[in-house]
Amino acid sequence: MLIALATAGVFALTACNGGSGSGGAGATSSGVIVQDSTVTVGEQDEPPSWNIYAQSGTGSGNSQWGNIFDALLDWNYDKKEYDPYLATSWESSADLKTWTFHLRQGVKFSDGTPFTVDDVLFSFDRMKNHPDSLMASHFAHVTKMEAPDQSTVVLHLDTPIASFLSDIEGRMIVSKHAYDTMGEDKANHAMIGTGPFKLESWVEGQQMTLVRNDNFWGDKPSVQKLVLKVIPDDAARLAALKSGEVQIIRELPSQDIPTVKNTPGVKVVTNPGVRILFMPFNPTIKPYDDPRVREAISKAIDVHTIVDGVFDGTVTEMKGPMPDFIPGADPSWKGHVYDPEAAKALVQEIGGGQPVKITFTSATGNYPGDTQVNQVVVEQLKAVGFDVQFDSPDFAVLSANQSKGKVGFYLITKGGYQDAGAVYTQYWLAGQSKRTMWDDPALNDVLTKQAAEPDTTKREALLKDAGNMLVDQDAAIWFGTYENLWATADNIKWQPNAGEWINGTDIDVLQK
Repeated sequence: MLIALATAGVFALTACNGGSGSGGAGATSSGVIVQDSTVTVGEQDEPPSWNIYAQSGTGSGNSQWGNIFDALLDWNYDKKEYDPYLATSWESSADLKTWTFHLRQGVKFSDGTPFTVDDVLFSFDRMKNHPDSLMASHFAHVTKMEAPDQSTVVLHLDTPIASFLSDIEGRMIVSKHAYDTMGEDKANHAMIGTGPFKLESWVEGQQMTLVRNDNFWGDKPSVQKLVLKVIPDDAARLAALKSGEVQIIRELPSQDIPTVKNTPGVKVVTNPGVRILFMPFNPTIKPYDDPRVREAISKAIDVHTIVDGVFDGTVTEMKGPMPDFIPGADPSWKGHVYDPEAAKALVQEIGGGQPVKITFTSATGNYPGDTQVNQVVVEQLKAVGFDVQFDSPDFAVLSANQSKGKVGFYLITKGGYQDAGAVYTQYWLAGQSKRTMWDDPALNDVLTKQAAEPDTTKREALLKDAGNMLVDQDAAIWFGTYENLWATADNIKWQPNAGEWINGTDIDVLQK
């Protein structure tokens, strides 16, 4: 299987290196934008809940909600800086414990009611305190929220956090008025936002239909209707694109790149991604509390062969816990050490000559290539003497259990970050979240210091120290960063962003 997939990688690399897109045979368009058009997107999944805070963030979920709601600010991967949305500017105190946001004026929600500071305070409070929220960890150190006037929101922290904007970016603001007048359930279903589109209908398991929001404060999209159609099967999504049923599809399998390139009327669109694929350990669950078990698992898995063979060149292998283009990565990292003989010896030592029982958890079919990764990982772990139980719950179940600290060793991805501190803090700083339940005093000290360090050079040095600690302790197994692979009709003018969102304002339909 790996040999066959590696051979197909030649085609994938040819397409991916092009960057902006590669058209099928006979691709033509006039360059004239069709106004008031309808675009249908083939999505892999849909949001897990009507409560927009009851999720930890997925590309497809953000595409649906990110077109309806706005955040205060969001990261621009091209500019490598934050773009203003509902906040026009912001600043922090010298001690990095007080963050002030100045709000955009004259903004209205899709129902015509005004956007106010109360909406921001209400939304942040729901993220922090609602029992169903999976975003509470981003507000763990927020002790007080206040509005000194009608255009200013101030957040007070109990500790300095240099990267606090990464906790706030992309956190969408809902209408307090809607919740006060409708009640929670009806307001969740109404989805009243300030974004460029508003909800027309959502048939769960089938599709969400959005229509242009005439009250939007920014430039209006040329697209009048954006239909987000749920098509979980990769082959079915591609078939829908080729038939014209949809005009954009997410998560194009790399082995289908040659098919798209040779199909008239469609094209491949790619961009470098920042989503990392990795397998963390939770040492509060046995036997992962034993560092020898983590080391044996790490040495048993051939990361290089998996990345090369399964992903056809669409994943860039990481040499450590951060890709090298992210601030805080250490250029001295040598990469994963694969040593099955050493792994066998450790398993023999741990089990006293008997197989060591472990559970590996992954939501199969949720990430590109994860099915093949799961198969190879299980085989390689068994080959060195582990008795492996493979658990494959739905992603929503895995995500919820992971957030509650109930999963010991699992496959997951993390995207939407700007520096190493955002990931290290979320997964390995004690008390920040329950994703790994990690609690190492030395690591806690370094991560706390980097958060309070305003000097960029000194902060990056601390992040390198933290990354090396994670490597030394086999805190996880890191595979690499995904290339984002999409396919579109050839008359679609659209460039995806590294954050995996489909922004309807960026899409134009060209006249054929």
